[in-house]
Amino acid sequence: MAKVNVTVAGRSYILACKEGGEAQLEALTADIAAKADKLLDQLGPMNEGQVLLMSALLLADELQGAKSAPPQQLSQPVPQPDQTISPELTETLTALTERAEALVRRLETTTAL
Repeated sequence: MAKVNVTVAGRSYILACKEGGEAQLEALTADIAAKADKLLDQLGPMNEGQVLLMSALLLADELQGAKSAPPQQLSQPVPQPDQTISPELTETLTALTERAEALVRRLETTTAL
């Protein structure tokens, strides 16, 4: 497993990925970091969970819009069910989803107090 040091919203994270997947992980993280930075610029300070959750929601909204857009408007084809998605991307998205869910649970616990 390779390790990649990334920064999102001013916080550093060390993420693991398969050997050779470092560039893809860094590119994915750069997209999330850009969303987080824009949110912080527009809305001001937020806690880590809120920034990551809102960034994920913005990306999910973009993905949903891309899936429902007419094919000629897409810059890249959306994978069809018979196409394979790289294991590295699947692993990275799973790890990010698990982290976001953990942050949401922690945020819910914190706000419930």
